[in-house]
Amino acid sequence: MRKKELPLVSVIIPAYNAEDFITEALDSIINQTYTHLEIIVVDDGSTDGTKDIILGYGDKVHYIYQKNSGSCSSPRNNGLRFSTADYIVFFDADDVMLPNQIQTLLSVLLDNKDLGMVVSDYQDFGEGASNHSHYESCKLLLAKFKNNNIKKNQYIIMSPNESTLHLLNESFVSACSQIYKREAVESVGGYDEDLKAGEDFYLNYSISNKYNIGVINKIGFKRRLHENNMTKSPTRMLENAIKFKHKLLTQEKRKDNILLINTSILRNYLSLSYNFSGIGDVKKALKYNVLSLNYWKHFKLTTIKLFFKNNIKILMIAAGLKTPSK
Repeated sequence: MRKKELPLVSVIIPAYNAEDFITEALDSIINQTYTHLEIIVVDDGSTDGTKDIILGYGDKVHYIYQKNSGSCSSPRNNGLRFSTADYIVFFDADDVMLPNQIQTLLSVLLDNKDLGMVVSDYQDFGEGASNHSHYESCKLLLAKFKNNNIKKNQYIIMSPNESTLHLLNESFVSACSQIYKREAVESVGGYDEDLKAGEDFYLNYSISNKYNIGVINKIGFKRRLHENNMTKSPTRMLENAIKFKHKLLTQEKRKDNILLINTSILRNYLSLSYNFSGIGDVKKALKYNVLSLNYWKHFKLTTIKLFFKNNIKILMIAAGLKTPSK
């Protein structure tokens, strides 16, 4: 098939002060085996040399600048509005795409017209990375592969009932491991700009709730671990997780999923209480412990223990009997 007959794929990259890594990310996309690409970088108010690096690629990369938004949702949505393709890939400026990732994902999407997105595995590299892929931590997904005799480089199709239940038990998706039909992303309103973390899970769950999805047993990109990763901000992650899970409850009607979401919110509140007590913020620690009581129906032995452990820790810090960690 000649290039002009191949469907265009838009690759959208939000970037903020990404001068250390963005060259490697862009080169990995430009060198894809699938070449009919529209590469868009949305600079979210960088103050370093990010702009100069991107402009150095000339017409290979479209450059958009916007004022800093404080999250990835806004630049991703901005890039989506600028893009012209029917197939969309979102990628981060600090990661590395393996050479045939787009070709692999797109072929599954084109062969299965009912899919809203196709997901691949990924592997971490950099500071503290293990030698295992992400799917290796997803025991339920691996069991599903095994039960359906899915080998490496093969894929499985999940219905909304299947995929959403899996996602609530173990998140096999990420910000960068999917290709989407444009209509699927637009049907759920793109990224929720009210979220400052977890916006990728919320988007993927919302699409999975409306469309069948493909899950391929293959590593498609390398996720870089470094000191500025979002996962280094657990409080922000937890607070936004609670926010998007409340949003999920408004679209969920399945009892099993609702139970899992409420139980997860309970655990998030208790984790926040524990984190704030650890730094001596008794007021916030007590606030989140009290909020967890709204989910009393979902308490089990482990969460009851954590609830009382938090209260004891809060009281000891307030009484000056325990010194918070710094």
